[in-house]
Amino acid sequence: CPNDANFTFTLPVMEIPLVKLRLKDGAWESVPNGSLTLERKHQIGNFADFCNDCGNCDVFCPEEGGPYRIKPRFFGSEAGWRERPDLDGFFVERTGALVRMLGRIQRHEYGMEWEAGQVVYSGSDFSVRFEESDPAATVTGPGPAEVDLTFAFIMDRIRRGVLASSGVNYINCLME
Repeated sequence: CPNDANFTFTLPVMEIPLVKLRLKDGAWESVPNGSLTLERKHQIGNFADFCNDCGNCDVFCPEEGGPYRIKPRFFGSEAGWRERPDLDGFFVERTGALVRMLGRIQRHEYGMEWEAGQVVYSGSDFSVRFEESDPAATVTGPGPAEVDLTFAFIMDRIRRGVLASSGVNYINCLME
């Protein structure tokens, strides 16, 4: 990348069980919804503020698809994230013990906040709260008849990876 927009972060190789939450008789119940497999610990991210979408990384990337198109794209500010509604991507910020993440995945916007083991996950038509250690058993809040936690799990793993202290990248540097 001529602008050094791409960076690496690590995610553990694992299989994550996915669930949908269904509101039934005023209480949430969890329904298995397949799994998400993370096959490689080495991940590539793209820092949108430096990327000019030239495609140079696509030419040299040993993997299928260019990092600037298919890898997680991160914005350095909420304003930058909001200015590009045509691009999927993430904005992460930390204020004291609170970590907040905005995500746009498949053109749908989501928000998550983590603080002291509590998580708030929201989308266009829902906002639920749960304990990080057991989302399905502890969920509360208003929502439609069903809330899919797939993107919550994806955002959580990405958050953990880019904020990990095991390596330096554009995102965790902004948090210090």
